Parts: sequence; structure tokens; C-alpha cells
Amino acid sequence: MEFRRLQSVKKTAAYLGEHNRFLLRNGRGAVFFDLTLNLRLRDLDSFAYYNQKAFGDWVKKELADKYLLCLGDIGRIAYYSETPALDLFGLTSREFAELRKTYGAPDLTWLPCSFSFNSYKEKERALLLKLKPEYVMLYNFQLKGSDTYPGSSVGIADHADFKERYAYLGTFNIIPKTTSPSWPKPYNFFDVLDLSSGIFAWIYNGWGYDIYVRKDSPGKRFRFEFYPDDRIKNIITR
Repeated sequence: MEFRRLQSVKKTAAYLGEHNRFLLRNGRGAVFFDLTLNLRLRDLDSFAYYNQKAFGDWVKKELADKYLLCLGDIGRIAYYSETPALDLFGLTSREFAELRKTYGAPDLTWLPCSFSFNSYKEKERALLLKLKPEYVMLYNFQLKGSDTYPGSSVGIADHADFKERYAYLGTFNIIPKTTSPSWPKPYNFFDVLDLSSGIFAWIYNGWGYDIYVRKDSPGKRFRFEFYPDDRIKNIITR
């Protein structure tokens, strides 16, 4: 039994060795793709980090922990703001976690073939209005194939019951538009060979947050000023 196991291990090791040598000889395109993709992801993440930290720091300074914030991305903003937060994805909020577990499957249409989260958004919006956070941050990214998804502005902000209770404050991006100076430049002299370009080309309008405040909340109103490269320059209290 031990001899057979040893032979199996040797065969697996030999296979992996040959596989790696094949990639080194013939997989330059795959290696290049992986390298350029990761380099550009790094650049995009640097842009997102700057804006998320800038807003989180402002929330910590100006709003302290007096108000409840609801957003789809519980990570950096919640960390730097140190403010109570509801997570629309359900990672840290039981109510939204249970909602996604029970109703999170998309609506499917066969003719034409498409999907949406319209049914889920009805329940997500109802729960959001029930919990009454002072500030709401919704994704404005237009997903291909569906206008609605968990945390999207579409399906919440465009409904009358939300508009009656919340007022729009402003928007900032965590992924820049393709026309922005912050959009990552290709890591090859020839754009057509930069395979990672196709990965991001569909995010032409950027990806960010639309921010709303509850109309009856005493929380501060504000607006954004941006640098030419779309990084947050200043947040001005109104």
C-alpha cells in the first residue's frame, strides 16, 4: 500500500513538473496576461483605497459614531470611519444575510435569455427602509446582463418610497471611468497585446457609490470636490 502511494505521489510530481515546464516554454502569453492583470488590479485597488480611506476618515471626523451607515462594501470605509454600519451583502449584518440566503437567487428569463434581481431588490429595499439608517451608500455600477444586484442603486433609489425618505448627497468612484487619468495604462507598448484591457473594458462608466441621507436626520449634508484624476480632494459640509 505504501509503495503504491509513493508511486502515485511520484507520478503527480512528475506531471506537475512537466506542466510547469510547458508553461515556461509555451505559456508566455498566459504568464504575461496574469502579470498585466495583477499590475492593473493593483493600480485600480490603489485608486479605490485612496477614495475609500478619504471618505472613511471624513466620516470618523465629522459624523463620529452618532449615525448608522448602510453600504454594500463593509470593508475599508467601515474600518476607517469606525461608525456603526449595516452591510447590504450580509457579511456583518444578520438581517441582510438571512435575506440573501432566503431570496438571493436571481430571476431568470429564458426568452430572451436574461437574469435580474428584481424580486430580491423589493425585499432588500423594504428591509432597508425598515432599519432606517441615516446614511445609505448604493453601488452605481451598471452590471452587464442585469441592472439590479445586491447593493445596487437601481431597484432602491429609483422607487418612490425611498425618494420620500432619502435625499441624494453625492457620488464618488472606487473604480475610475475609462476616460479618467486614473484609469490604469496598458503594461505593453501595444494595446492590442495587453490582454487585461478586455477584462476591464466593460466598466466604462466607472464603479462607485451614490450616497443618500435620510431627510429627517440631523446628520450633516456635504458635497465632494475632486482632483482632475477623480480622487477625492475635499468633502465640504453644507
